Amino acid sequence: MARHSGCARPSPEPGSDGLRVGRRIALVLLVGSVTAFAALLGTPSTGPVRLARDLVVFNVAHLATAALCWWPRAVSARARRAWRLLAIALVLSVAGNVCFTLVAGTASSDLLYLTTYPAMNVAAILLIRERGRHIVPAVWLDGLVIGLSLAAMAAALVLAPLLRLEPHTPVTNLAYPVADLTLLVVLATVGGATGLRLDPRLALLGSGLALTFLTDVAYLLANLHGSYREGEPLDLGWLLALLPIAAAASVRGPNPGPPGTLHTAPIQRAAVAAPTAAALTALAVLVIGYYVALPPAAGALAGAALLVALVRACLTLQQLKGLPEARRQARTDPLTELANRRHLHERCARLLTHQDAAPVSLLMIDLDGFKVINDRHGHPVGDALLVEVATRLAATMRRDDLLGRLGGDEFAAILPRTTPLQARAVAQRMHTALAGPMVVAGHVIRIDASVGVSAAGRPGTHTATLFREADTAMYRAKRSRTGTAIAATPLA
Repeated sequence: MARHSGCARPSPEPGSDGLRVGRRIALVLLVGSVTAFAALLGTPSTGPVRLARDLVVFNVAHLATAALCWWPRAVSARARRAWRLLAIALVLSVAGNVCFTLVAGTASSDLLYLTTYPAMNVAAILLIRERGRHIVPAVWLDGLVIGLSLAAMAAALVLAPLLRLEPHTPVTNLAYPVADLTLLVVLATVGGATGLRLDPRLALLGSGLALTFLTDVAYLLANLHGSYREGEPLDLGWLLALLPIAAAASVRGPNPGPPGTLHTAPIQRAAVAAPTAAALTALAVLVIGYYVALPPAAGALAGAALLVALVRACLTLQQLKGLPEARRQARTDPLTELANRRHLHERCARLLTHQDAAPVSLLMIDLDGFKVINDRHGHPVGDALLVEVATRLAATMRRDDLLGRLGGDEFAAILPRTTPLQARAVAQRMHTALAGPMVVAGHVIRIDASVGVSAAGRPGTHTATLFREADTAMYRAKRSRTGTAIAATPLA
């Protein structure tokens, strides 16, 4: 009788009618086999009935699940490879079942059963990678802490009683629950790497593997007591585990993320709480192990979980050290060191929500004739000119004003508590600051600017409206050659 049935789904290409019919036939065979096996429980363990039950019915259920895994409802090539690996694992399990039934539990059957686990581990990793092209190290570390801690707890709760019951348990018997634990570590790591937001396929797959794990442990206990008999209800556990696995293969997977998609750990309570609780669980296992004899595996897994948690903490501290600089770079124009477009819009939106900042005026500044200078002297000179212009414009700003570069030769300034007429006076100071000749890379250059002014008298004005009105006024100033223009319609 086969000892193991844990496997999950590969994925099919967009299905034709033939594929849909084939999946339905496989599903009917699976459900029918499980039902027939349940009806045959308790029948004699010798003769034709045994062969029909253990060699035919039991293996038809596995092969039907393998067929569903080979042609799953998946949308990506990576998912199809994963499910087909799981189908191969199920076929290997069938080969182990045949050896176990015909040769009464040979080493060959153990080898075939255990060979299924590497395929399932690789498949689980491929399935999670289907959700994004790259997962950052911090996210994997969170998942690994969760997986190792769960494995440590399971080892303490399951392996410890087994070893106390029979200290010299055969390695091959212990190999199955240990291998199941390893696979569950991978799934738990996957769950942690996605912020515990498992899609239905992985949830079904995990439940099937969990049932397989419990059946393997029950089989080991029965063997230790010498009470295991083929054809008893325990054998049904391996077949019942196939049902959620087959269901997982029948669920359409999510659309794969675009190339370059990063799965990062969101700064949310759940994202922080899960690995923290897992690390505390691992610590509890170590503390309990100080007073109660636990298997070495439990202590090793708990220690590994705490070590990974420490690495994660160090990585977090390193990221926090670089956060202010990263934030500054994300809000700063790299050429002029002024605020960039994002910073300007954020500051403007914030000021427009505060009554004490009203009226808020916006200056839109565009250099006149910059393209000609850039084409004549080259981009390095043009860049140097922009830096000099930024320096001169910044000298006209007050303490609470914010000057920034929108891009190209366009600048903007946000002036809180400033009326349009006061903003015009600031624009005149800008013209004066730019009036003198500039020596840039050995070239004497003169340049002027057109400035558009818009203002919001009270909170509630949309940032985009303020920028649009200033831009319109700036183009009017450029066309009329007046240097400065105020938006025609005062904003609310």
